[in-house]
Amino acid sequence: MKKTFITALFALVLSVFLLSASAESIPGTITVTGSATIVTEADTASISLGVSSTAKEAGEASQANARLVDQLLAALKGAGIEEKDISTNYYYVSTRRDYSAYTESGEYPVIGYEVNNTLTVVIHELERAGEIIDLALASGANSCDGLSFSTTKAGAARDEALTAAIQEGKRRAEIVASAAGKSLGEVLTIHETYTSGGPVFNAKMMAEASAQDVGTSILADGLNFTATVEMTFEMK
Repeated sequence: MKKTFITALFALVLSVFLLSASAESIPGTITVTGSATIVTEADTASISLGVSSTAKEAGEASQANARLVDQLLAALKGAGIEEKDISTNYYYVSTRRDYSAYTESGEYPVIGYEVNNTLTVVIHELERAGEIIDLALASGANSCDGLSFSTTKAGAARDEALTAAIQEGKRRAEIVASAAGKSLGEVLTIHETYTSGGPVFNAKMMAEASAQDVGTSILADGLNFTATVEMTFEMK
């Protein structure tokens, strides 16, 4: 019985020793997050211009809208905007009803039709954005729904932000490892995410500014490109 107990105790001690040795052979890890933002200048603007027409008949509203759009397109092309930089973004025909009246059928009477046509115009010379908006509002467009900025160098900016984020992640990992009395080993995993953003200018007061003969001024801030990485390192 005593021999059996000693044998069992020896087996237990050996098992604990092997588990301890196995645990010590597994390297520790550290997971950190690195983030970096690159600011680059915008070099392209996209303007959303609306042309709205109303008439008693749908066909009349459509024809009136077509005339205004043709007039607008001629003005834009005359100002040097290429056809490839102009596209139709939205076209919609809707009924106009008299909501102050009510018929026996339970419907509000139709009093006409409205046609809305929205064009997107891309401008590669940012200093001309205000000029083009004023020209459009004087040449058939009766709304400017917004203005957004972008850059043709977005890919390079994202790559630069990613590189800086990885460097920041490694720097943070080295600080943590050093504080823990360890040294940093090889990187084991990297997970990345991107976010990008920039100024968006909503031009709801453009028509009033144009009517007062005041030139519209557009100022574009820098575009932000942010990369974030989660990195796991071996810690020795």
